[in-house]
Amino acid sequence: MKILNISNMPVWLWGEGKGIPSIFYPQREFAKKGFEVHFLCPKKEREPNYSCVEGVYIYRFDFPFNFRKNIYIQNRIKESLLRNLNWLFFQVFGFFCSIKLAKKIKPDIIYAHSLTSAFISYLVSKIFKTRLLIRVYGTRQLYWIYNNFFFRLKEFRDYLTFKIPADYFIITNDGNFGNLLARRMLVPEAKIKYWRNGIDGDFFKEEPQAKEGVCRLLKINSSFKIITSTCRLIPDYGVDKLIYSLVHLAKKRKDWVCLICGSGPMEEELKELIKKNNLSEKVFFLGIVDRKTIKKILYASDIFVLLAKYHNCTNTMWEAMATGRCILATKTEAIKEILKDGKEAVLVSPDEFEAIPEVLEELLDNEELREKLGKNARKRAEEILDTWEERTEKEIALLGNLVGR
Repeated sequence: MKILNISNMPVWLWGEGKGIPSIFYPQREFAKKGFEVHFLCPKKEREPNYSCVEGVYIYRFDFPFNFRKNIYIQNRIKESLLRNLNWLFFQVFGFFCSIKLAKKIKPDIIYAHSLTSAFISYLVSKIFKTRLLIRVYGTRQLYWIYNNFFFRLKEFRDYLTFKIPADYFIITNDGNFGNLLARRMLVPEAKIKYWRNGIDGDFFKEEPQAKEGVCRLLKINSSFKIITSTCRLIPDYGVDKLIYSLVHLAKKRKDWVCLICGSGPMEEELKELIKKNNLSEKVFFLGIVDRKTIKKILYASDIFVLLAKYHNCTNTMWEAMATGRCILATKTEAIKEILKDGKEAVLVSPDEFEAIPEVLEELLDNEELREKLGKNARKRAEEILDTWEERTEKEIALLGNLVGR
């Protein structure tokens, strides 16, 4: 079976081994099963020139206004303009590159990554008479703000994607109710696959020397407790709320540090907030780190925090659970189905964020509670999460069924 992946995102978004594992890991597993896997995506500035990664053939193309080659833009008007130009030129250049590659490899399945690449993928699938699968990594606020006419108008391209007659929509179950959005857009129920992402099984393996190594690397007092957040630095993930809480926590105690792993358009704003509140020696911005380092940082941590506004059923949450961390998270509808407040995590309502400094202080003081919550979170992860190998078997069955038809 030959699979042509068409994506607006690189295999590894921030360099090999860094970024979104749910993009690369399934493709790697397809290749292990003997499928011929081809991945077409835009070039990223200073990206290494590799053509094959663990059996997955990589093809990259450039185009004007390639957003992947630009730094984050603070000006919203400029950013909006650039993003729209990026979308337009990606469609044009991506389409012709996809046609050229499809002629060469003659694919059995077109696999669209994200809503942005869906239109190209649909046209290519029609021209070459192949099956079409659309992978939706997240629907952001599309479900939550559907009733807002102006937002719906602004995001009309993404909503329109659900009108494409794909064979299947594989939508990440991340708490944003992408399945309900697909139903609202009248996608037939049989075509909706609302699945959680998998987890790298290696995260379940203990790292007993992790804290010692991380403290030595960052020159942190090993007796300090470590609070960690791993997420994109965007408003939806509430890192600014965490920092405001740390400002209050710092007034009461000094026996802690906070590690923030990630990057995004809020990075400079958050760093300025840290500097303004004299927390530069307490809060460390580590940027994008590779998978092995993320694992070590989590095992070194005493508390994991994710204060997402809409959803927090993310890859980072699954990794925190698998490593048995004490979790402090926003109480959303989706996470309440995964973690019970007081048993497997501490869940705080968005309208109770002013209580977070007090909650953090209690968790820092109560080692027994942290261990209980972490142990239960890990057990819950073992119950509900598939490894990427197990998760990919579902897609392999789906693809086999499609080609068989």
